[in-house]
Amino acid sequence: MGKGLSPLQHEILTAIKAQPGWLRPKVILDAIGREPTASNRVALSKALSRLCERGLVEWIQSELANPGRSYLYRWPRKAS
Repeated sequence: MGKGLSPLQHEILTAIKAQPGWLRPKVILDAIGREPTASNRVALSKALSRLCERGLVEWIQSELANPGRSYLYRWPRKAS
């Protein structure tokens, strides 16, 4: 596979960069105009995972709303 970003990854980065703070996947799906279907949620999850691996997106796991299942994402902060 190539090392560039997919169209979905570009859409995700644009959406995350435009909204400050931590975002739930549902908010990201809404921001990029995709329905919350099972296939879209899986595609989003895989794309977010790859973006996190590259350091283009930060993530945390939130135990507040749904233990073990709630991940939040944001544009990475610059290291000081």
